[in-house]
Amino acid sequence: RAATFGTVSMVDGAASDLVLDETRGRLYLVNNPQNRVEVYDTTRQQLLSPIPTSSQPLTAAMPVGGQYLYVASYGASTLDVIDLDRGVVVNHISLPGGPERRCCRRRRPRAHRDCGDRPAPLTTS
Repeated sequence: RAATFGTVSMVDGAASDLVLDETRGRLYLVNNPQNRVEVYDTTRQQLLSPIPTSSQPLTAAMPVGGQYLYVASYGASTLDVIDLDRGVVVNHISLPGGPERRCCRRRRPRAHRDCGDRPAPLTTS
């Protein structure tokens, strides 16, 4: 048997990752189909305004200090930096490849190589 407890809130899309922010009383849901992070207020038990992200966000992380939420986006190959006090993306960091990119065709990986391509340096915009 399964049971529902708490308050059910409908989200258009699907959550691919969750991050709990106990300090602010927020739960961040990475919504891949909608290209955004849903923000749920755990005190008022309601959804707040979502935060738009780059294409196809997959996962999120929040460091111990909790000032920023880092969201990795598959479609754009970026790491979005979200200022949690302001609720906006403050930086897009370009990544050299999608999150699935790894050396799979070689039996012995070569230093500084990824399936024959030199890795690109991280750039910010």
